[in-house]
Amino acid sequence: MDSRTSATVAALVSVCVLVAASCGVAANDVAAKYRDAEITTATVDAHSADEAMSQLVGYSVGSSDTVLVGSDARSVMDFLLQGEALIDLAEELGSTIEPDEQLLANTLGGLQAQGFTFGVEDLSEEARSFLGRFVVADQALVEAGTDLGEPTEEDLRFVYAETAD
Repeated sequence: MDSRTSATVAALVSVCVLVAASCGVAANDVAAKYRDAEITTATVDAHSADEAMSQLVGYSVGSSDTVLVGSDARSVMDFLLQGEALIDLAEELGSTIEPDEQLLANTLGGLQAQGFTFGVEDLSEEARSFLGRFVVADQALVEAGTDLGEPTEEDLRFVYAETAD
């Protein structure tokens, strides 16, 4: 092999290695981030497969192991981001946010009166933990008299900038 052929082969091998290295998404499985809270693709997948979460968020869980519909995954991710923002705000106001299964059961009982058909026992561990923190944060904000009101354009721009990655 002459030097020109060797250089071409070396360049081709380098390009193949770079292309192979850039193909996978496993290097970064973070689907979204709110401040320090990371929401992984595995978390989105777990919540997306949860029948109870599907009722809360408003989508249908498929009966097969096919790829999750993008809009459903986005809805779940948005819900999780909203929850992290709510939890963060409650913590900023001085509340300690730990899951409360009894408060969650009471909250879900109220939802059953509105037509939801699941209880705490129907939730996956991931959903139970997240929703347990969510309802505690919500209650803390209500007790603090925090009126979140309607988001302003500035609020929306801030959230977009924080979650753009």
